[in-house]
Amino acid sequence: MKPPQEIPIKLFNEYTLDGNIAVQSYYLNDTASQPRIYTKEMVEQMIEAASARKMNYYGLTDAWLYQALDEYSIKGKNVVVYGSQEPWYESICLSYGAKCTTIEYQEITSMHPGINAITPMQYEQSPTLFDAAISISSFEHDGLGRYGDPLNPNGDIEAMRKTKDALIPGGILYLAVPCATKDILAWNAHRIYGPKRLPLLLQGWELLFVFGKLEEAQMPTGYIQPVFVLRKP
Repeated sequence: MKPPQEIPIKLFNEYTLDGNIAVQSYYLNDTASQPRIYTKEMVEQMIEAASARKMNYYGLTDAWLYQALDEYSIKGKNVVVYGSQEPWYESICLSYGAKCTTIEYQEITSMHPGINAITPMQYEQSPTLFDAAISISSFEHDGLGRYGDPLNPNGDIEAMRKTKDALIPGGILYLAVPCATKDILAWNAHRIYGPKRLPLLLQGWELLFVFGKLEEAQMPTGYIQPVFVLRKP
């Protein structure tokens, strides 16, 4: 179903925390994307690039993720990657010696033995626990309908709760979301987290470290995506 171009009136207060979050127009409809195929050759090429610590679409966020994985190792661990448009973060996991499962709304066929790709519904039918999770520029979309997901003002917060439920006690989440000095809801592309919503997103997690600071990068978009290293209590 095509996502609405405007926030439904009955949900406006929930999406904006009673009008305390600014709204900008940035409409995207990515519901018609075709199922993706991750070939073995594609993944092997990305593993090689990740091993060389190259940066991809999210630039400095990748550099910060490498730092985080150097400090908090995933070698030999079962890692779940939330959200995937290409197998880049899966390849980073494999380059660090982890086992990888991808959970994505849109169907993915993985032809690489190191990546198991499933949908959220498939996971719920047969849940398992992971040692660690990676979510890079994913949860800020949840609940906005952009990818065909149901409208939910608290979709991002619920995604964090579900992630916690999917981790073993003491499991680590490597999280990157857009951050700035003030909160913005760019409907329906994404949320940008500031002093109002970011604490709600991180609530209930132990913050171990943040790689990347607002003052460390140029921000032509008005935000950056640092990597939060969070531990399930």
